[in-house]
Amino acid sequence: MKSLALTAISAAVFAAASSETHAYFIDDSALDIKLRTVHFDINGNGRDDTWSQTAEGIELNYKSGYFADTIGFDASYYGVIALDHSGKNPYDIESEGGQLLSKDDSGFHKVGQGFVKLKTGDQSGRGIYTQIGYMNGKNGGLKGSDSRSIPSGYRGVLVEGYLMDGWMVHGDYFDRVSLQSETSWDYLTTKSKEKINYVWQLGSVYNSDNWRAEGFYLESEDYSKQFSGTLAYTFILNDDTTLMLEGMYYGLGENGKKWDKHGFDDKASQYTFTTELVYSGFTGTLIYGSTSAEKDGALGELFDGASYNSYGSSPSRISYLVGSFKFDGEKVWQAEAGYDFGKMGWEGFNAKIGYIFGSDINDPTWKKMEKEKEVFAELSYFFSKSSPLKGLSFKVQKGWGKTEYQNKDTESENALRAYIDYTVNIF
Repeated sequence: MKSLALTAISAAVFAAASSETHAYFIDDSALDIKLRTVHFDINGNGRDDTWSQTAEGIELNYKSGYFADTIGFDASYYGVIALDHSGKNPYDIESEGGQLLSKDDSGFHKVGQGFVKLKTGDQSGRGIYTQIGYMNGKNGGLKGSDSRSIPSGYRGVLVEGYLMDGWMVHGDYFDRVSLQSETSWDYLTTKSKEKINYVWQLGSVYNSDNWRAEGFYLESEDYSKQFSGTLAYTFILNDDTTLMLEGMYYGLGENGKKWDKHGFDDKASQYTFTTELVYSGFTGTLIYGSTSAEKDGALGELFDGASYNSYGSSPSRISYLVGSFKFDGEKVWQAEAGYDFGKMGWEGFNAKIGYIFGSDINDPTWKKMEKEKEVFAELSYFFSKSSPLKGLSFKVQKGWGKTEYQNKDTESENALRAYIDYTVNIF
């Protein structure tokens, strides 16, 4: 009788614990729908017409809670609806599409994410967080891009270790990529379509009240390697004024027989120095940078992809919409001024203007590029969490670029990007 009673008590305790664990798994789950209407257009530079694309991006994002406070599962469905397209894609002369739409300028859908997540401890203190499966990039040189209709993604393993408050180390290993314009999960490849079996990286991020430090080392199999280090310090001048000073170095190089000298011969690098003053709602930023990317007999350019068919995640602050500003020998100055109108009672409204100037370009070709310039502006607005339209935001970016050559020829180009994002929480 005693053993029967103990068995009954044990079963009751286990059932209660399982019920509580199951409740956490369900109660902490969330399902969101994100709608993005996005428009790109570019004109100038000798083109007969304007290239433009307009699309509707759809994301259905599910995030589970954690079973036994340890394991969960996240998944995303992505879809793109073609709204408009005209002209030839100026980003890639080999492609008619592949920006907001697929390469044949049509809509598509796919499984965007699907991964198991594991955690021990707490991400706000000490603990380990892991993702295994199909996911968006998060860290270092493998962040991917979310500037198009839908985000890009990778297949593999991501591990983050939270050692103390403000300090995180990470490791990533990926073997497939899915671009924003593709339905498939493809092998990483070189320009000549040679397979790159994997890419891995190790990195760290540290944030304190004043210091910020980031760095990563990345290698793709027999193709390229990258290293980046950023160190910043913020001076608290008074209650509403800060001054941030930052230095960044970014180095790249060949890593074996698959390297195809895409952009530069054997190695490339860029360093930047940034000063940023924040006063009340005003932000003023000044950046100086220099690039080395030598390429025999051609105009070298820093290429930041871990493979030819993946978007890079350069840590550089330089560039905006039109110009490159990372050619061999190029010295660049970039100035920005922004204002948060929330300080005037217009919460959610932000504006920014800027100017970029690059010179001293080492161009060995007959064209002899000498300078590039760009003026840019950005307006954005988001509705507050207390608004009936919470989750709705707008952003418009415009850039006017100009390139000058030694023979006095010039090329002008301007670009427009507009976004309407709306995220709705289902549960």
